[in-house]
Amino acid sequence: MNRRRKWDLWTSLALCLLALLHAGFVRLPACTHVAHLFVQLFDLIIVAPCTGNTIAKLANAITDTPVTMAVKAHLRNNKPVVLGIATNDALGGSAKNIGLLHNTKNIYFVPYGQDDPVGKNNSLICDFTKIPQTIEAVLDGRQIQPVII
Repeated sequence: MNRRRKWDLWTSLALCLLALLHAGFVRLPACTHVAHLFVQLFDLIIVAPCTGNTIAKLANAITDTPVTMAVKAHLRNNKPVVLGIATNDALGGSAKNIGLLHNTKNIYFVPYGQDDPVGKNNSLICDFTKIPQTIEAVLDGRQIQPVII
């Protein structure tokens, strides 16, 4: 099967599970075998929405949640990670961490921009409709451009 066409039922289910883990609706023990399961089954991992807290943990190599453990395992195995930023502090305290992740091998971003420049001037959110195009680009080994919209 073509690598680009692996966006199938299993991938969708994994993304749903990761979203539920990230939101705290599902709890799994923070153990490496859960992370290795994702790494062995999938070509890439997507964290969307990726909050400022998760961005900080990834930038500083803190692995205390199932999501950060899965990302760490994926990176350790030289596989790509796609982040969909959604945080109110991206242009404040989180800017340094986002910059660090932009310079990290195998980390890619869904294009993002300010959602409300006047009301929430530090807030950034990714364009969730661009996730499929981002996946296509990542599977070709490149960052979709422009990344900042």
